Amino acid sequence: MTFGGRPRKRESHEKSMHTYVAHARQDAMAMATMLVEDETYTLSAIRKWYKGVTLERAMEFEERNAEHIAAFIEMTESRRPAFLRKISSGPNGDTTRLLFLVLAIIGANRAAEVLELRDRYASLLAPGRGNRMTAAGVYRFAHEVSGSCAYAWPFKTFYAIGEYDDD
Repeated sequence: MTFGGRPRKRESHEKSMHTYVAHARQDAMAMATMLVEDETYTLSAIRKWYKGVTLERAMEFEERNAEHIAAFIEMTESRRPAFLRKISSGPNGDTTRLLFLVLAIIGANRAAEVLELRDRYASLLAPGRGNRMTAAGVYRFAHEVSGSCAYAWPFKTFYAIGEYDDD
């Protein structure tokens, strides 16, 4: 409270990002629905195929396509199908489309996880703490962020849209 009984206006870094987290999770579900509704392959077949993709290949593909994945996440749902057709029009189009979509789903989930972490560490990511406390907090934040960069199949996202692939 400030003088006069009025609450202090919260700074932007103090505000929760929960609506952004919810949107990123919802967006991941929309992309998962897009993948399932394609019907070229079953979800089980896609998951088994993805399981065979090496970590090195997934990382290399993501590195080459990071800007495209970010642009895809930023797009409205109505613009995504045309963009996906465009990037998967060349040789190996099916596998390019599948890997791109899976990594976009994982990317949206990563964004949600990092936003959640940002909320948890917000007080340490803003000025006002001691140097050592801030450095230690930023280390913890960075360590948790790096842990969110896994390439595991996004089971929770598919479960959230009612797609269960327990093979």
